[in-house]
Amino acid sequence: MRRCYVFITCCVFALSLCQAQNFLKNGGFETWSGNLPVSWKTDTISSKKSVIVRSGTLALKFGHSEIFGTPFLGSLFQDSLPVSGNTFSFKGWHQLYPDSGDYITFLVIIYGKQGGVSGKLVGAGSMDLTTKKTIYTAFQFGISMVSNVIPETASVSIYSFPDTSSGKYHLGTYALFDDFVLDNTITGVLDKEFMYPQSFSLEQNYPNPFNPNTIIEFSLPKEQHVVLRVFNTLGQVVATMLDENLPQGRYRKEFNGIGLSSGIYFYEIRAGEFSQVKKMMLVK
Repeated sequence: MRRCYVFITCCVFALSLCQAQNFLKNGGFETWSGNLPVSWKTDTISSKKSVIVRSGTLALKFGHSEIFGTPFLGSLFQDSLPVSGNTFSFKGWHQLYPDSGDYITFLVIIYGKQGGVSGKLVGAGSMDLTTKKTIYTAFQFGISMVSNVIPETASVSIYSFPDTSSGKYHLGTYALFDDFVLDNTITGVLDKEFMYPQSFSLEQNYPNPFNPNTIIEFSLPKEQHVVLRVFNTLGQVVATMLDENLPQGRYRKEFNGIGLSSGIYFYEIRAGEFSQVKKMMLVK
């Protein structure tokens, strides 16, 4: 039996019976405790108040963390947020000032009840911000949900990552954020385009960072021989996840990093003439 399986969500998005609401707390970053916005948490020191706002009086300035002049990953998150509805989207406003190839990633994970068991990962979505923006610009992405589940809680995370080519963090990288919203508005319909993709794609793994398991999804518009591999920063193959022919469809593969040390890893897909590489972080 194949360990990789087609992940096709057959349900159609429906209107929520309740009015859409913002499940986030302090999404406008108006209240602070020192350099940490109230209701937000961090594993690092990577946030500051900003008076350059899209609305209100304060916004978030977010970038890499720093210890004794050495930059490293920045993080900010909310977890255990009660949610309800059938579909979710995350949106907000940003300015981005990347140094070299540094970038910032959003990750939203929905947990809920599946098969009568709570606490299951039932939905996820992510988005990378890479392009310089000097005025507040809107962004939005939807959350892919598993069918036949009851969403219960959500987590929202922001991470800053280094230049992919060099692996180096740059102190000049930062973003301004304002007016974040996580709600249950409709962002689209799952139809034949979802079930039978028309183009190749490799999605960002989730969760990311991870310990020790993470999910990698990809799409094939036609049958292809697929090779999916994981590399360390030295370019050495640490895992070959797939090496077989697969039909058209959307696929979901779980990677287990047990036995590997914490750090940056790269996963690569090759399907015919299509190839793409993305980065992920294992944190133990």
